[in-house]
Amino acid sequence: MKRQFLDYLYPIEFFKKHTVSMAMEIGLKLSSGMDLSTTLKTVAIEASDKREEKALISASERIKKGESPSEVLKDKAIRLNARDRYVLALPIDDLQKGNILKGWLINKKRRERHAISYKTIGASIEILAFVIVALMVFVLPMFHEIAYGMNINSDSAVLRGLENSLLFLYHTKLFLLAPVVFGGLVGIAVFFGKFIFSSDRADEEADIISMIAASDYEHQWQNLEMVSNKICFPKSYKKLKKLVDSLNNGIEPEECIANAQLSPMLTWFLQLSIHNREDRSFLEEGSEFMKQHADYMNNQMVRCYEILLTIVESLILFVFLYYIFGMMELIKTGILS
Repeated sequence: MKRQFLDYLYPIEFFKKHTVSMAMEIGLKLSSGMDLSTTLKTVAIEASDKREEKALISASERIKKGESPSEVLKDKAIRLNARDRYVLALPIDDLQKGNILKGWLINKKRRERHAISYKTIGASIEILAFVIVALMVFVLPMFHEIAYGMNINSDSAVLRGLENSLLFLYHTKLFLLAPVVFGGLVGIAVFFGKFIFSSDRADEEADIISMIAASDYEHQWQNLEMVSNKICFPKSYKKLKKLVDSLNNGIEPEECIANAQLSPMLTWFLQLSIHNREDRSFLEEGSEFMKQHADYMNNQMVRCYEILLTIVESLILFVFLYYIFGMMELIKTGILS
């Protein structure tokens, strides 16, 4: 929840770009047939950080000597996230590691478009919050002082109530919390939106199909078992673990898949993988279909946020404009009288 609550507040900064681009480069080189040791040494040459360059060269040499990648890649100087480190440490051949990593990172780059949409919505709300702060600091006191000095009061109960409410916020300084409150509300909206539309689960299922497409049938269930954890699939790992545990107990794959309570689309593609063991191209098409489904869910969620944002901004601006024009009319009447 913390990641979803705060994610929109931060831009896609240099370090995230660097992490994704380096992991993508590693995935592409591994998928082309290069071994992990040579890949890390090649990536080290292009590293801009000297400390990271040394760490990558050291990791390359240690892996070449036979050390386990799971131990070698623990060095924090190598800027890879936990999921990418986990994949590179899996006890499978480097070609499969590369294919899995490449598929996941392509999906991740695609998801960044939606992350930018959330950040744009958050930025719009924050701008509105600062506009409110500016109005409360500069406009409200000025109108109040003019009206008080002229000893005029509005006949409108709505305008008087609105003025009293705004003055309360002004004198208690609670209006200064507007950026924090608005930012928190957007964070909560993003969290519940993802829960309602299940967009994170749809993204994970696209990654699951992508991983199975990158594996041959002999290693499909073994690979699935190794990634059935919270690091790789935080939303789906319990159902995946239930699936692989049933397989390990000797139950037929078709029955295990049916009882795992996965989504209908993911269940269908897993069933197809059993009956089409040689030709894996349909899984690549399935992965693309799942990506489009995840995009659709994310786009629907963004549209809902945009509509909600428009309504909220319109209501808040209407309230302030009503107050400003009401006070201006009141002052004009007082001057003329």
